[in-house]
This record gives sequence, structure tokens and C-alpha cells, in this order.
Amino acid sequence: MWQDWWNFLGTWHGLATATNSDWFLGKLKCIPCLAQLNLTADGNIELTRSYIWPENSPRSVTTYAVTSEPGVFHAKTLKGGYPIEFRVLETDYNKIAIAVAYMNDGDRKFTVVKLLSRTRDTSADTVDKFEDYTLKKGLTKANIVFSPKKRGECSPPSNTSPIVEEP
Repeated sequence: MWQDWWNFLGTWHGLATATNSDWFLGKLKCIPCLAQLNLTADGNIELTRSYIWPENSPRSVTTYAVTSEPGVFHAKTLKGGYPIEFRVLETDYNKIAIAVAYMNDGDRKFTVVKLLSRTRDTSADTVDKFEDYTLKKGLTKANIVFSPKKRGECSPPSNTSPIVEEP
């Protein structure tokens, strides 16, 4: 699966996130994410996250080090510098990707499973596959947040703001 990892670069829409972190669930609810992956001069991957709305939302940039294990990347959280391990679980490079990130803030460990797509849509089969991966990673369907496809599909809580820093 991972022989052409550079095909993973480019733009991905965050369609769904599952996590055991209440902080992430609260921040991600109703805020669609767009991820741009680019190769750095030193051969690593730079992830630029932005949000589709509100307009002019802050962006965050994280550099992931390519490892010798196919589909596995390492980084540090923007706040605190705690380790992140990012694993691509499945991708066809052209339409969808399912990935998991493991991170901690020193005391607590978090799992974040992401459903990514090159477009704002995906099939019911892909959603089922994402939900299966979520359950295999020890999360529940209650831990899943799906991004809205258009404004007005949900109202974010008043304390929700674009993510600039991670826990």
C-alpha cells in the first residue's frame, strides 16, 4: 500500500474525527478542516491545517518526520512539544485515507482517528470502514464527530474556536 507515499501529498478534507479527547471533540465540532501536505526541503512532510469557516481562521503548521516504517510519521504537539505518532491505516491516494494519531500531554494519552477525503464527500462503505477502525482503536461511536458539509448544518458551541494549539 505505501510504496508511493508522495502520492499522499496534497489537499485532504477532514470529514470525520474520532477521539477520546474531550478537548478535541469540543474544538472540532462543526468546524470543517482542510489539510495541505507538502514535502519539505529536508524530505519531511509539512501539514498546514486550516478551517473552511469562519473565514480568515488561523492556520497551524506541523512538520512530520518521515520514518523508516511505511506510513508512519513523527511530530511534536504545537503546545508543549509532546510526541505525536501519525499512522496512515488505509489510503487509495486518490479519494480517501484513514489515519490514526497517538499523542499525550505528559499525563494523558489520546487517540485520534481521522477520515480524510480529496473531496467533501465519501461513500457509506468508507464511513463504515472508518467506524470499524474507530472501534478497533478502543473508541466508540460517541467519540465520532462528522464535519458539516455546509454552513447551518449545526451550530457550534459558543466556546468553540478554530484550533491554533493542540493540548
